[in-house]
Amino acid sequence: MIFIIGVQIHWLLVRSPFSQPIWSNIIDFTNTSNHTFVLSSIVLFPYLFVIILGRHFWLNRSHVKLYIFSEKLLLLFGFILTAVSLINPLVRTVNLTLSTLTLAYELDFGQKSLLAYILR
Repeated sequence: MIFIIGVQIHWLLVRSPFSQPIWSNIIDFTNTSNHTFVLSSIVLFPYLFVIILGRHFWLNRSHVKLYIFSEKLLLLFGFILTAVSLINPLVRTVNLTLSTLTLAYELDFGQKSLLAYILR
């Protein structure tokens, strides 16, 4: 439910009148005038990172089922964002860079959190 609410908030912010000049400049810079939805793969990426942080919160609170569910949700959401970004080379490069940084963070911090939970 929280995931859907976050996506709806993103949609409302994109469509707001005060952000239209910003979006126009970004669309011109990335040359995505035919496929404007491609930018969602970058704009929604911080939301993916918030889910990762929330996932560690669930593990620290001993809610393992929510941790596993959020892991599956993250995997699916990450695949969707990457698949959408494959259309434009610049957006694809930024998305894959962000994915690499997120994976590095998750491997470093995620394994420590999981190990701390197991050792309790």
